[in-house]
Amino acid sequence: MKVLERATMPDGTKIQIEDWTEDYTCFDTLSIAAYPRSERLPRSRKSWVVPGEEFRVSIDKFKRNKDTEQAFEALRNGTKAVKDFADYFWDPWHIEML
Repeated sequence: MKVLERATMPDGTKIQIEDWTEDYTCFDTLSIAAYPRSERLPRSRKSWVVPGEEFRVSIDKFKRNKDTEQAFEALRNGTKAVKDFADYFWDPWHIEML
């Protein structure tokens, strides 16, 4: 995996663009990793994430690299929040902690 770019959102959440395409055939576009703070425990299952602590959210169901880059820019400048991309989360239950 290669980290192509790192940034911090206006709310302090760290984000980065990742390229997993050389490591896994299931990835054919770039991904975004976000590290928000958990606001609550998930209701649907047990979790190792503690409220108030940072955890990893993989945002990677984009159709094109350009879509990934546009989403990254929207996160960086604060026009979108991590939870706005819930439909693109690798683990959909992460939305329960935001």
